[in-house]
Amino acid sequence: MATKTRPLSLEKVDKELAQLNAQRAKLIQTQQDAILHQIRMYVAKALECGISPKQLAEEVGAITRKKSQAADGKPRRGRRPLGITKGMRQSLSKRPVPMKYVSPEGQEWSGLGRAPAWIAPYEKEDRKQFLIANPPSTTAADS
Repeated sequence: MATKTRPLSLEKVDKELAQLNAQRAKLIQTQQDAILHQIRMYVAKALECGISPKQLAEEVGAITRKKSQAADGKPRRGRRPLGITKGMRQSLSKRPVPMKYVSPEGQEWSGLGRAPAWIAPYEKEDRKQFLIANPPSTTAADS
């Protein structure tokens, strides 16, 4: 003999869901508080033993970096790991480079990339005649 169940109303389901979400949030907060208490105790012990705050921060950073890598050791896809980003590399590569060579006609070449037609026929040793005497330097102090 089958028993008939009453269909649940939407309001009743919403009320139960809100109660469960509140219980979940309370449990999460309790767990976080307990973990933070343990961390505070271990940090106090570490400081007593002479471990510096910088060393503690480095250890936390190492753990964070290890967690951000997949099982094969490669960084996870998505957000870039800390370090030089693509935009930073591009801005570094687009910095002005001082000119190193000048032709009798006044054409200049930095010495990077493909040699222009006016200096291409000369060997590297023969290009010394086109060197600029004191090329301007672009150092970090200039910027």
